[in-house]
Amino acid sequence: MKSKGLIAAWIVSIAALAPLSANADAVFNSQQFEQYSKIFTGTPWVSDGTKGVVVYGLVGGSDATQSIDFRAYHQHYEAVQYYYAYYNTYDTSSCMAGVGLLTTGTTAPGTPLASALPAFGGKAAIISGLAGGKYLCTTAKVAAAPFNNTNYFLYSAIQKLNTAEVNVTCAAGSLSWGAGNICSSPVSLSNSGVNAYLPNQYPGAVGGANALCSNGSWVISSPTCTANLAAPSAVSATDGALLGNISVTWAAVPYASSYDVQYRLQGTPTWTTVAGVSSGWQFSTADESNFEFQVRGTNAAGAGSWSATDTGYVARSCATSALNWGAGNFCSASAAGTTSGGSRPLTNGVVGASGTATAVCTNGTWSINPGSLCSASMAAPAALSATDGTQQGKIALTWNTIAGADGYNVQYRKQGTGIWTAVNNVTSGWQFDTTDRATFEFQVQGKNALGVGSWSATDTGFIAQTCQPATLKWGTANFCSAAIGLGEPSSSQNLSNATTGASGAAVATCDAISGNWALSNTSCAVSLASPSTFTATQGTIADNIKAAWGASDGASSYDVQYRQTGAPGWTQATGVSSGWTLPVSDVNNYEFQLRANNVLGASDWSVTATGWIQRCDAAPINWGVASLCSASPAVTKTGGTLVLTSATPGASGGTTAACVAGKWSLSASSCVVAMGLNATDGTLEDEVALAWTSSISGMNGVKYDLYRGEQKIISNGKTLAASDVPDERGVEQTYKVQAILNNEVVGEAQDIGYLPACRAARLIGASLNADMSAISGLVEQWSCLESLTSTSAIDLQAKQDVGVTGEKIYKSFSVAVPTSLPDGSHVLHLGLQSQGVVLNADRVYDVPFALDRASIAIKNMSIIYNGSNATNGMEANSIGRFGIKMDGGSGIGFAEELK
Repeated sequence: MKSKGLIAAWIVSIAALAPLSANADAVFNSQQFEQYSKIFTGTPWVSDGTKGVVVYGLVGGSDATQSIDFRAYHQHYEAVQYYYAYYNTYDTSSCMAGVGLLTTGTTAPGTPLASALPAFGGKAAIISGLAGGKYLCTTAKVAAAPFNNTNYFLYSAIQKLNTAEVNVTCAAGSLSWGAGNICSSPVSLSNSGVNAYLPNQYPGAVGGANALCSNGSWVISSPTCTANLAAPSAVSATDGALLGNISVTWAAVPYASSYDVQYRLQGTPTWTTVAGVSSGWQFSTADESNFEFQVRGTNAAGAGSWSATDTGYVARSCATSALNWGAGNFCSASAAGTTSGGSRPLTNGVVGASGTATAVCTNGTWSINPGSLCSASMAAPAALSATDGTQQGKIALTWNTIAGADGYNVQYRKQGTGIWTAVNNVTSGWQFDTTDRATFEFQVQGKNALGVGSWSATDTGFIAQTCQPATLKWGTANFCSAAIGLGEPSSSQNLSNATTGASGAAVATCDAISGNWALSNTSCAVSLASPSTFTATQGTIADNIKAAWGASDGASSYDVQYRQTGAPGWTQATGVSSGWTLPVSDVNNYEFQLRANNVLGASDWSVTATGWIQRCDAAPINWGVASLCSASPAVTKTGGTLVLTSATPGASGGTTAACVAGKWSLSASSCVVAMGLNATDGTLEDEVALAWTSSISGMNGVKYDLYRGEQKIISNGKTLAASDVPDERGVEQTYKVQAILNNEVVGEAQDIGYLPACRAARLIGASLNADMSAISGLVEQWSCLESLTSTSAIDLQAKQDVGVTGEKIYKSFSVAVPTSLPDGSHVLHLGLQSQGVVLNADRVYDVPFALDRASIAIKNMSIIYNGSNATNGMEANSIGRFGIKMDGGSGIGFAEELK
């Protein structure tokens, strides 16, 4: 029901004799009063069975005594009661025994209400917020004393209803529902008819229910109760710890009475569920694949969420595998497959070692037991050989490789001495560097990660004789040469030519017996760099092209080849020097290349140099104001002349171009831009609209002069449009526009335009008159029109003819405003039909207006004469001494003498 303020007083409207919904209001007459004279009790009641009630309202009605069963009606009625200024004693004989009295607070029963409230005749009250399935009876006597609406806001009262509960209450306690009654909630002592929502209080579930107190018993309805269990944590499945089994454990979930486990082969979509298990559950399988596991808690209300997934697998067997052991895993053997916990004996099969071991399988992984054996086992190298004087400053050793060795150690000593010097980690072909020409002894042994083998038999060796430094020459006329240093016996050195102008090479070998150099594999060829500073003149000499270059090292002469650019073949000039000149009569480009020569031959041709005679190029030429015109001339040699025509879009003209000393010189030039002008031909009533185009409209500094005939009407304009109102209608006017750039006329255009000879009628203005009874206005009608008719319509009303009257151009009209038209915003649609014109011959004007008749209604008016109220029949000698005093209204008309 509505919450009522303690000091509020409302005028309440209540509909006729149908039951009232909560929050409904209605108006009662005296005949309806007794049917709705009901007082409702509400819930919850305080412990002493009392409740405050706001009383407020109007007067009227008659005596009434009612006993109401509120269990059937408390949701549909707001109580309405009319009270007299005092309460009589109560007749309890027709009510149930034990029902209390209706009082006015501290005022005793039977005391006039006027002693508790200001004396005020009859009163009425609406008592709201009352319900709860109780019986209440009261007798209220009503007088017909009038209600004074000037003071009704002052009267409100708080009354107490002391009642005795007739029905049986429901005891306080705890109510349960759901599967196994796992959900529960406490309830308090409540009256019959109380309906409460009970949220579940048991932590292992969520839900709620409605509880209704009915004749001393609680009735549960709309119950919900579902499990509220956390997902188990610390889910762990064993990884190969058990043979044929996987053990799954997890942390306990509060309020869970048991658990479900689901599992599946990893990578498959379908789960298998096992219900009612506890932590430590084992999954038996012979499959050694990975399995996935999830766990959830359950209780009487259902199941919680599944845990995070953990994977596990049974102890796995070992497959047949090649296993290694020993230093660097050198030893190797194959172990046959076995189950977890099985073992296999191993015997090394790798050359270069001997050994044994035991392999153990643990959950799919092989391991080697401690105590395995693996040691080196290699033969001494055979065929050891040291060079005897065949190499300069060094002795080379070779030997046969042995199986199982990954490297070799060498030891040497001077023959006749006792101490060996060791060199480790060498390969066959190792060389011993020395300048000592004595004989040396050598031995070699194999090695691998496990150790070393036996030393080989001894072999001896020694170095050869040297050759002295010299300058050696070779090639045609011994042109190539190179210096060589001291050479060891039988040694060879590669030589590169050092003479400028050639490239070559040779191999010099020192004869170990004679100590002389011998040359072989000689080469000596020309090696001249292409000239890098080669140039040809480009337009600096009339009728000639000069080639020039710098000297190339090692060159004795030069050749030049040339051709017209794009031609397929070259023409050569041999034995020339820098400054060579080629006479040319055309304007084409020529290509030139240069090469250097000596006794051995010629260099490569240089990069191409391009040259041409003095000429004027084909670059665009501009002329005219702001270089508006342009053309691209043909290439012309000095002394030539061309006549050019502008190729610039939107600009036309020509010029004479002469080539003077390689530069263009212009004469007899002309240049104008393209323009267009459009003037309206009687298509606008009151002006001629002009628009023009210009090919240079976007250029800075462009301005426009506009002429009507010979009269300039716009000077230095910047836009491309204008309007004009000629002095005469119906007469053609010649318009001309000129484009101005840098104070010169660079283009112009012309067109004919004119105003129509006559103009259609048009609305000048309209307004609502002072008493808002009509809309009046003026229309302009030229005498050239054949005739004019007019229509009007307000808002969506039908059109009506409107008379337009007057002898001159401006004529009046008036449209009556219907008295039935309500106040507010409206629109007058005024139509004007002009005969004798084409443009706007039929036009409609929308005139908005607002009606507010109340604003012009006069509430009070008095006539003032000489500052005082005038009296009826007063004589006055001057109307100027009168005045009007008005309250409301929009004004008053002129006063006139009454005859």
